[in-house]
Amino acid sequence: MNNQSQVALRLPKGPRKTEIWWFTTEEQGLDDEQKRIVTRRATRHNGPAGLTEIDDGENWSQSTAGTRGAVSR
Repeated sequence: MNNQSQVALRLPKGPRKTEIWWFTTEEQGLDDEQKRIVTRRATRHNGPAGLTEIDDGENWSQSTAGTRGAVSR
């Protein structure tokens, strides 16, 4: 049950907006309870409100802010 992967698809939706889609894979043959555990783990540790993605949010806002400068234009 520890063999899971995630893919984050970041889609630009305008000059200051990005849409993020998360996809989590799981092993075949898991029962419903094990699937629930995998889903809960993925939600709590990844994504906008998760433990690991929190740190990356600042990078996205800083990169977006950097496109407003005179050189970028």
